[in-house]
Amino acid sequence: MTWSHPGRSLLIFCEKETDSTFIPSEHIGEQSGAPVQLVDVFALEQSLRGPASGTTAAAALAALATAEHDLIVLFQRDGQYSEEVTNWAIRHASASGRCRILSPVGMAGAEGPSGFERLLSHSTKVTAYSGEAELHAALRAWRVVPMGKARRHPIEVGVEEVARLAVNALQRAGAPEHAASDVVGSLVNAELEGYPSHGLLRVPEYAKSIRTGRIDANATPEKHRIDGTRMVIDGHWSFGELVGQTVVESAIASRGVNAPAVIAVRRSGHLGRLAHIAKPIADAGMIVLGFSNFSGGAQKVAPFGGAEARLATNPLVFGCPVSGDAPLVVDMSSSASSDGSVQAVARAGGVFVESPLSDRLGRPASYPQDLQKKPTETFLTGAAGYKGFCLALIAEVLSGVLAGPDFVASGKRSRGNAAFFLTLPLEVFERKADDVAADVARLAAYLTSCPPLPGSNGVRLPGSRSKTMPVSDTGRLRIEAGLLEEITRLADA
Repeated sequence: MTWSHPGRSLLIFCEKETDSTFIPSEHIGEQSGAPVQLVDVFALEQSLRGPASGTTAAAALAALATAEHDLIVLFQRDGQYSEEVTNWAIRHASASGRCRILSPVGMAGAEGPSGFERLLSHSTKVTAYSGEAELHAALRAWRVVPMGKARRHPIEVGVEEVARLAVNALQRAGAPEHAASDVVGSLVNAELEGYPSHGLLRVPEYAKSIRTGRIDANATPEKHRIDGTRMVIDGHWSFGELVGQTVVESAIASRGVNAPAVIAVRRSGHLGRLAHIAKPIADAGMIVLGFSNFSGGAQKVAPFGGAEARLATNPLVFGCPVSGDAPLVVDMSSSASSDGSVQAVARAGGVFVESPLSDRLGRPASYPQDLQKKPTETFLTGAAGYKGFCLALIAEVLSGVLAGPDFVASGKRSRGNAAFFLTLPLEVFERKADDVAADVARLAAYLTSCPPLPGSNGVRLPGSRSKTMPVSDTGRLRIEAGLLEEITRLADA
């Protein structure tokens, strides 16, 4: 899933004397929603090859590289580009985390191997087009915002300030101070870790849920221990953050049994990032595997081959200690995207390029707001197609049926989450815990030492992916302006 970011530019290689009349810059700018820079590729190639190429070409390429472009379009009706231009496009796109390339099908360098084939070796960055119509369609799909809408830029606010506003917003809705503080602390941590999909955008949602009775802000999770290795936690529709804390406490308490343990969660508010549950359990020296569903509701995902949403995003989590390092934590939805990620793109005014959404005819749906506004026509797809459907099904059985009975076919309207967690001590098969953790570290080191693909940043383990952190050096958080306004309004209500 990718989406366009405001404030970047579009770079087009073309022959100004011929191509600019065929695809004028203002026409492309209107379609793409971004400022456009045209580069006369003929003049550039002449400077690259000419007798004075050293100074002239270096200056030309240096000028082009001063800005990080969102998109480079290689446009040439005869499909011929020099190796110099192809190499520059590859280098620029490879060095950029955001840049993509639109390239004509069959583009070949005038010298050496096919430039198009070499571009396709960077297939995660390259989209091919054939003819004017496909180029225009690709530009329309790429545009930053739907035409006619203003771009929404993030603004900076102090972490403590926005946390105070968020706590006040939940208190105004009816939450006690201690619960509001715990919940907001978890949401702010998600923001700081680079997951706005599970961050402060949840404050208006939680405030509304308190007012409508979907969350009981004064409830306390209740533990029902069946025996030393089996427990049921009834959240009584309390905040998911409080339920998650209870799961962690119960899992760590079972550590003394030195045997596998299972925990069922029922009637919980939104659990948020399951990584916040898995990491402290792994820190305590255990492996944890967990699944969650939405208690029969939040059906926004179509089963593979289906034309209607019948499943929720049903996430799974895995945590494991690693010797000498932070725990290995896998936290992922079984759908192509989490619902929160779609909401975050919608709030930022973006549209999808590689969409996780589909319509009833199986066509990609570009507009994220359609998931909320047109729920009978637009739905999420499964992660990796049929495999994501299988993972969602496993989560539904373990969380909704075995631990339930709140699952998608039960006819119950969801108020929150149900979940299933399995914990394993590292000594479960009579190996020393230190040896197991050391072997996991060796496994991780072996995988991350794999030679990287051209243009990639190499192999990263789950949870260690580099992120553009939303906090500046001054301790200020970047969030969408409309979200801050909404939280402020709720805090002052």
